[in-house]
Amino acid sequence: IIGTTNVFDPMLSPQGKGSLSFTRYMSKITEEEISNFKEEAMKVTLEDLKALAPLLKKAMDENYMCAIGGEGVLNDNRDLFKEIISLK
Repeated sequence: IIGTTNVFDPMLSPQGKGSLSFTRYMSKITEEEISNFKEEAMKVTLEDLKALAPLLKKAMDENYMCAIGGEGVLNDNRDLFKEIISLK
């Protein structure tokens, strides 16, 4: 949980801050949304995490894997994947 806060308030150079700001602007992510995400993350309890254990175990038992990347690269390596799903 502590490491999660770095996602919302990372230590960045001026260039990094500009890049992050631009990315959030282009993604239409508001400061209010960032604040809400951070607040939700800080409210997570040990019990909340433990409640996810069965779901995570099931996914791990199924040996699910996910790769996110450019469409061209994924299609060039199509033989490595059982299924390719576009996230568009």
